[in-house]
This record gives sequence, C-alpha cells and structure tokens, in this order.
Amino acid sequence: MRKGIAAKNESGFPPLLAAAAALVAVPLAAGIFRVTSHLPMNLSLALAAVIVLPALTGVVVRYPMRAHGISTSPLALLLAAAASTLFVLRMYHPNYFGLPSVGGGDAGNHVHWGREFLDRNPAIYHGLVYFYSMTYWSSLFGLDDSFSVFRAAFYLTSILSLFIVSVLAVEICSSDSKRIQAVSTLLLVALFALPAERIIFPSFHYLQADGFYPQVASISVLLLAAAFYVLTEPRLLRVTLLLSGVVMYRYSYALNLGDALIASAVVLAIEAKSEPKSSLSKMYATLSVGAVLLALYCYSRLLPVIELEGAIITVDHNLILKGLLMLCVGMLAAIFSANHITPVSRRLLRLLWFTSSYVFSGVIFQIFYKLYGPSDDYYLQKYFYHETVLSVCAVIIAAAVLLPELVHSLQGRSKLKTAAISASLIFAFFGMWSINTALQPIRVSYQERAAKVSSAKTLMPLSDPFVLEKVTESLNKTGKSFGGFLTPIWPESNFVNSDLGLYGQLSFYRTGKAGKDDGRCVFWMSAPHDLAEFKRVGGSALLKRLNKLADLHGVRKVSYSVPWSTVRQELSSVCFSEELRNVQPQ
Repeated sequence: MRKGIAAKNESGFPPLLAAAAALVAVPLAAGIFRVTSHLPMNLSLALAAVIVLPALTGVVVRYPMRAHGISTSPLALLLAAAASTLFVLRMYHPNYFGLPSVGGGDAGNHVHWGREFLDRNPAIYHGLVYFYSMTYWSSLFGLDDSFSVFRAAFYLTSILSLFIVSVLAVEICSSDSKRIQAVSTLLLVALFALPAERIIFPSFHYLQADGFYPQVASISVLLLAAAFYVLTEPRLLRVTLLLSGVVMYRYSYALNLGDALIASAVVLAIEAKSEPKSSLSKMYATLSVGAVLLALYCYSRLLPVIELEGAIITVDHNLILKGLLMLCVGMLAAIFSANHITPVSRRLLRLLWFTSSYVFSGVIFQIFYKLYGPSDDYYLQKYFYHETVLSVCAVIIAAAVLLPELVHSLQGRSKLKTAAISASLIFAFFGMWSINTALQPIRVSYQERAAKVSSAKTLMPLSDPFVLEKVTESLNKTGKSFGGFLTPIWPESNFVNSDLGLYGQLSFYRTGKAGKDDGRCVFWMSAPHDLAEFKRVGGSALLKRLNKLADLHGVRKVSYSVPWSTVRQELSSVCFSEELRNVQPQ
C-alpha cells in the first residue's frame, strides 16, 4: 500500500493536548465545583487540580505516543507559536491597551456577574462560569483590576484555542512518510493564513470587542471537546473524554449546547455501529438517544431566551447559513471520498463527522427559528460564530490532507477520486467565501484594530486608566464612597462603574442618578466634545444632571491626554457633603 494519509501515526494520546486540556479543564472544573457545591473558589481550584491533573497524566502515561515520521510535538509547538504570535500582533492595539470596544456594554455586566460568582451567587449567569474562572485564575498572578484580568483571560483562552487547533491539525496531518507529512504541514500553514485573517481572527475580535467574553472564551472548550474525540484512540476513553468535553461546554457558554449534543449523538451512533457485537455497543446507542433528547430540551429552553434583544453588529445571516451549508456539503463529500475511494486517517473522519453534525444541526435550528421565531436580530446574530470557527478549521485541515491525494489522483487518472476530492474542496472554498463576504461589517473594526489606526472610527475605549487612577485617589483622600462615573461612551460607562462597584446598567447611564448623593463623589467627562456626545446619546435627563453638577461649589477639573484621541479630555468631580445637601441635583 502506498504510504500516505492511509498510513498515519494514530497511536497514543498527544502530551500537548493533555497540557492544553489541563489549562482549560482545571479552572473550568473549579468553576463547576463552585457552582454545584458552593465551595470557595480557592478550594474549588485546589480540588479541580487534584482531580484533573492526575487523570490527564494517567492518560498520557497509559497511552504514550509512538515515533513515526516527523515528531509531531515540535511541529505543533511551532505552528501554535506562529499562530499565537500573529494573533497577538493583529489583536493588540496599544492605544486601547489590547481591549478595544465596538459599542456593546456586556463587558461591564460580566465584571459584575464575575464578582457575584466569586462572592455571593455561584450559579449566576445560568452557571456559564468558564470565563469568570479564568479571570480568577489570572488574578492569582498579581493582576488586581478588572481590565487586566479580562485582558489576560481573553488572550489566554484565545491562544489556547489556537494551540488546540495546532495540535489537532498536526496530528491529523502526521504520516509514516516524512515527505507527505512535510507537504501536508506546509499546506496547512499556507491554507490557514487567509481564513485566519478574514474569518477566524475577526470573529475573535468581534466577540471580545462587543463584550461577549464568555462566548469567545468557550471556543477553546468546544475545540478541546472535538480534539478529545478526534485524537483519542481507545473507544471507551474517547467516548468518556467527549462527554466530559460536552459537560464542560455546558458550563462555558451554552448557546450552542444543543448542537454539541446532536454532534455527540451522531458520533456515538457511529461508535455503536462500529462494534455491533461489543458489550458497550448498547451503551453507546443509549447515550446517543439520550444526547438527542437532551439536545431537544436545550433547544426548547433556548427559544424563550433567544427572543431577547440587544445592541449588536449585524451581518448577512442568510449568507452565513449558505456558507455553513456549503462547508457541510464539502465535509460530507470528503467523508464519502474517504469511505469509498481514498482511505484516510480515522482521525480526519472523526473530525469531519463531529464538525459536520455540529454545524448542520445548528443551521437547521437557525433556519427553523428564522421561519417561526419572532426575531432574529440578536442571539441568531451571535449563534453562528462557534460553528464558523470549528468548521473553517476542520475544512482547512481536511484540505491539507486531501490536496496531495488530489494530485495523486490526477497522476493516476482516477476520475471518480478526482471528482470526489474536487467537490469537497470546491464546496469548502465557496462556503468560506460566503462567510468571508458576510463578515465584512465586523471586519471593518478588526482592520482598524489590526492596523493600529491611531484615531479609529469604529473603536472606542473599554476603560480609562487615568479615570480609575483619579477616582481611586479622590476616594482615598476624602474617605467618601463612589457615586458614579458619567461618560457618553456606553461600554466604558458600564465597565468602569461595574469595576468601581456601581452596577446600574442603562438607568444610570441615561439619568446619572444612583441613589442619594450624600457622602459620595461623582465624576463625569466635561470637555465640550463629551457634552455634545452626551446630548446625542443621553437626552435631557442626563444633561440636566450634568448642568446641576457643574454648578455646584467644590467642582474639581483636570485635563489630560489619551492615546486613542488627539483631543484632550477633561474629568470633573464633586464630593457631596452636609453643606451641599440642600443644593444637590435631583
């Protein structure tokens, strides 16, 4: 038999995958223990480490990798390092300290909910606590403000996603033939570059910049669940790790949980069929049916939630669905080619089955809701991002494996083989092209971020370190409590106020009132351009509040520069006392 994708190194459990799993699973398991048992977070983290680390170590020791072809670990590390470096270079805009905003205020909500999770209410936000656990993990390394821990958690979880994809890709592209392995790996790098810049990185950027931190963080959990299933050879262990991954996915971000359960049901049915005489076959079949029932339950629970509305940058959703369907067809054509024409890695087949099932079920749900649901303006505009990242990564890996086979089929004049592989690649290309076209609205701000535009039109600050410094200094000096920070930038308002302990959401942003003023210090942006923006976004109630604040005795003003604007900023503040009680604004 010709050496190639049919002769893969498929033995052992990759140590690098275990390392990535530890970085994801330990904080996530700690969050799950916190939700389910109400243990303090430090004890939950210790318990998670005691359980997860020995378990992963045992798997690596029990199923060691065997050396065939080119060693995969150095290749995976090199690819992950390159992808992560490129990601940070494109994402880190120094003017915004690495975390710009595009207008959504959810980041401030997550500041508040994260503290509630740690201090008072472990089950807050439906128990979707992976990101909050990662911020706690980050705080253990000396980061003591919300902005710093959010930034660390975002970049860490994003790099973990890229790391898991790198391990997954290199392992699937491995071969007993060093030449074929080298060719597939080079193709992998070449094929990844453009979709990363046009689809994957903009998706990560948008989810972060619009405040959807738990959603972007949970991509790493989805990819880990897929990698568990794809790269684990012993069947029972593979199923166990897959189901563990799905459980972790539920506690990270559950919007696409139904899709993950349907994908699990499909691959469990395949596992049951693969060993019809095995004693475990009935268990796999039962688990498959159970996963379908749980998926239907999740979809039913999602229907009322999905009607909620919020600010979001909309894309051409129909074009997204068209692209995802094309990617599904491309993956199914690759599966047909593998089953009937070109024998390929079992790992590639498992990746294609899991991904196509996950994406197809999600597309069907979205089509159903678009036909019968009351609104598709918010959650459906967030729904497809996990499907997009997973499917694009999967088809890139498949293309890196199948292109050498296409060349071989052309040399051997195998028309059926050429047609099947060509069909899978063509559908994959047009699917990614459709998604690329649809994502143009979010790519505008991504391009400003990646190009480090100094006076960006679509980016705005999430937090102002100068304001935080002055507020803290004033409160420490006067001994008074924080009465609120008024800024016309909604994301900054919600984030800074939540960071300083005032969580009022839109009511405070629109009126500037946060209860009684006695004993409080109030801060507001008072430069002419800010007052004009207040008028545009705040209305008469907020302007009335600002005018009365400005007329009070003892108002302090300070002018300063910021890196994201050429216009100087002005911060005003007043601290209320007994003497001001009779003249405080209403």
